[in-house]
Amino acid sequence: MQVKIDEKQAEINEMQGRINDKQAEIDAKQVQIDETQAQVDALEEKVKKRMVASQSTMHFNQYLDILMGASSFQDLLRIASGLISITQYDEKTLNDLEALRLQLSEEKKQLEKAKAELEEAKKKMEEAKQELIEQQNELLLTQAQQQVILEEYQKQYAKLQAESNNISSNIAAISEAMRRLAEAGTLDDVITAAGWTYPVPGAYISAGTWAYPGGALHLGEDFAASVGTAILAAGNGVVLNSANGCPTYGGLGSTCGTQYGGLIGGGNMVTLLVSVNGSLYGMNYCHMMLGSPIAAGTVVTAGMQIGAVGSSGNSSGPHCHIEVYYLGDASNFSAYASSWNGDMGFGTGWYTSARRCDAGAGIPCRIRPESVFGG
Repeated sequence: MQVKIDEKQAEINEMQGRINDKQAEIDAKQVQIDETQAQVDALEEKVKKRMVASQSTMHFNQYLDILMGASSFQDLLRIASGLISITQYDEKTLNDLEALRLQLSEEKKQLEKAKAELEEAKKKMEEAKQELIEQQNELLLTQAQQQVILEEYQKQYAKLQAESNNISSNIAAISEAMRRLAEAGTLDDVITAAGWTYPVPGAYISAGTWAYPGGALHLGEDFAASVGTAILAAGNGVVLNSANGCPTYGGLGSTCGTQYGGLIGGGNMVTLLVSVNGSLYGMNYCHMMLGSPIAAGTVVTAGMQIGAVGSSGNSSGPHCHIEVYYLGDASNFSAYASSWNGDMGFGTGWYTSARRCDAGAGIPCRIRPESVFGG
């Protein structure tokens, strides 16, 4: 539809150009007519003066209308004699006058024709404009209908996500990996990061937290970037869960993710437990490129690459959906990681019942990623 609108706009622009040219042609013809009229007027004045001069030789001192109103045959002969005299003296002038009158008549005809063509062109352009308006209205209606469908889908998807248990199917392997790390003292070595690291360098925010632009619920922040863009750990911590196996490009409605241990529709993803500024946070990074998620059980430092941007799962374009959960003091980092039950919502719930820190919910609660990353 947009292509048709653009084509119609180009047609209207071309029509406007032709109308402008035709108006310029009319203006030029009007100038030409005015000049010809001035020449006609000048010649007519010359003829009148000549006739008056002829009248005086016949002892007539009246105006032309009196001269033409002869009262006797003798007067008529005198007038005829005067006219013959004018013809003899000013035959070229009279011929020129007649030619100019013919030229003026033709120029006026051409002017009227040009004006008629101009009106026809304006009429066609108005019809084209009306057609353009109808096409634009049709496009707006289609977009509005699509937006309603999208918003309804987003609501249904959020409900579906809330109804699923969102417990990683990899929990047995995750628990074993965390136990080994704890026994080795590796988790105790995690030092809190001094500030947050921006997770997707060069990305722009395509959707904010709590609501999509259309109003449907959205529990994270979307960082849009080209496929393959590096995704970084936002703090020091450990990879609790890694889901990999979805095609890099998914689509709206795709539920890919759960079969590989991730969120429904989350695609390829990584779940982190991080320590930043002495506080403990859980994080989900979704929709990664196939093969890019870092393995579960990997200890990470802030700025370390943990995956790459994709569009896997329930996604309409390349981006990384990030959710952040506040879990309290980071002093219990090792204990929390070792006892994590696989809940990728970290006990904060889903859909409209999700616990929000900015709404006064206690620990655990969801925070807006914008509050730490901006956007």
